[in-house]
Amino acid sequence: FMEDFGKHGVANLKKSHVIRQLQNLYWFTIEFGVCEDPTKIYGAGIISSFGETNHIFDPETTIYPFELEKVLGNSFINSEIQGHYYRIGGLDAVYGIDFKHIH
Repeated sequence: FMEDFGKHGVANLKKSHVIRQLQNLYWFTIEFGVCEDPTKIYGAGIISSFGETNHIFDPETTIYPFELEKVLGNSFINSEIQGHYYRIGGLDAVYGIDFKHIH
């Protein structure tokens, strides 16, 4: 995943909209990724934050199904507890993300 991510980023350095999509993808997978049901966390930003970890298990927290187009078009605030997350089927699904859909 990270190798493909890097290659796609380098190939699209001059396309700011693609770089923004990659930022969103990274944010909602590597940094704030959630997988499976019941909720399991794998994102470094969740794991490294006591507040974020507690927040993810709060029943009031919004967790959407992972849909690549929605993730790519979403935004985030990096200085606050996340307002929502995306749940992906598992790490195999992360590794299987097709970067051809990011353009």
